[in-house]
Amino acid sequence: MATEKKQKANRTEKQDEDKKENKENKENNSFIEITDKNFDSIVKKGDVVVDFYADWCMPCLMLAPILEELAVNNPDVTFARLNIDENKEKSKEHQVFSIPTLLFFKNGTLVERTTGALSYEMLQEKLKKLI
Repeated sequence: MATEKKQKANRTEKQDEDKKENKENKENNSFIEITDKNFDSIVKKGDVVVDFYADWCMPCLMLAPILEELAVNNPDVTFARLNIDENKEKSKEHQVFSIPTLLFFKNGTLVERTTGALSYEMLQEKLKKLI
C-alpha cells in the first residue's frame, strides 16, 4: 500500500515537472498561425485544434488566453489560429459562420466543433476525448 502511494506521488511529481517544462517551452509560441494554403498539411498531423477568429471579435479576444493556457497544459496537441478575414476559403469550406469557432482534428479528421467562448474546463473535457 505504501509503495503504491509512493509510486503515485512520484508519477504526479514527474507530471508536474513535465508540465512546467512544457509550459516554459511553449510560453512564447502557443499557437501556429495557419492560412488557407497550409491548413490541410497542419491538421493531418496528430491532434490539432484550430481557432477560427478575427482581430475585431470580442469573444475571440476573451477566448485567446484560455486557449493559450490549454496549449501550455496540453503539449501533445497542436493549437492553430486561422484569421477568417484573411483566409476565407477554409472558413467557407468548414461552414464557419460564427466566431470564435474551434475545430478539433485527429489525424486530419474533424471530430468535434464548438462555437462561442467556452470555459477552460469545458474545452479541457473536449480535449480529453480527442487525445
